[in-house]
Amino acid sequence: MLLEKSPDILVMGLGNILLQDEGVGVHIVRKLEKKFHFNPLIEIVDGGTIGIELLSNIEGKKKVLFVDAVNFGKKPGHIQKLIGEEIMTVMLTKLSEHQTGLTEILSTAKLMDIKNEELILLGVQPSSIDMGLDLSNDLETACEKVIDVILDILDSWGVSYWSHHQNKSIQF
Repeated sequence: MLLEKSPDILVMGLGNILLQDEGVGVHIVRKLEKKFHFNPLIEIVDGGTIGIELLSNIEGKKKVLFVDAVNFGKKPGHIQKLIGEEIMTVMLTKLSEHQTGLTEILSTAKLMDIKNEELILLGVQPSSIDMGLDLSNDLETACEKVIDVILDILDSWGVSYWSHHQNKSIQF
């Protein structure tokens, strides 16, 4: 019996879905998973607010893309891509508790010599982090743009994708 190789690419959404836009990363990866198939297979994880326990998810991955709410001090829905060491610099001005978890994960990974070829944080400026299960109108509108940016990144990593509504043979 052959064991299937684990995907080399991870897309992880972070955030607290009980605090409106704070949960944007989780909402986006859920939409991504519902809308698309990927080849080669990628791992999509709802990281929520779990924290250091997520370290095992990034271990052994060549490329990791985090999606999260980040307070850049910009207009709601602003999307910014942070690469490698830029992530730690920006995350030190955290928006919420789980971002302490992301810096903890990345710091621990560095101490344990866990390395990824490429590490990206796609940050989205929140509008509201009040109690509520739904994204604000600003971020609901921004979701499609964020998904487009994710698909562009995955494309640059050699991942093809197609909608659940398309026939796979159309893509190849």
